[in-house]
Amino acid sequence: LEKVILAFEWLSWRPRITGRHVEVLIGHAIHILLLRRELLCVFRSLYDFIYDRYESRQRLWPAAAREAFWISQLFRLSFADIRKEWNPEVTISDASLSGYAVGSSYWKQADVRQP
Repeated sequence: LEKVILAFEWLSWRPRITGRHVEVLIGHAIHILLLRRELLCVFRSLYDFIYDRYESRQRLWPAAAREAFWISQLFRLSFADIRKEWNPEVTISDASLSGYAVGSSYWKQADVRQP
């Protein structure tokens, strides 16, 4: 975790980097932040940078650097107490530039616990 935090702090200094390399770092971040899905809302300018500069190396945009700094600080909030009881309400959500979707249903405790 500490290496990923340091990588995002480094991004906040606006290095010259390709969108492809930023994409790799965001992949690591998403894996960590899935513990607290609400923290995934920070990514916007970093995604735009990836799309716009995927193969070309350029200084990271100020807005993307700001997001990288925010993420480096938010990582410490991304934890979960796995000893808590399982909630029978199972939720799912997804978002895109054109909208979002949310759903939920109630499952049996045994089904919720199953990997």
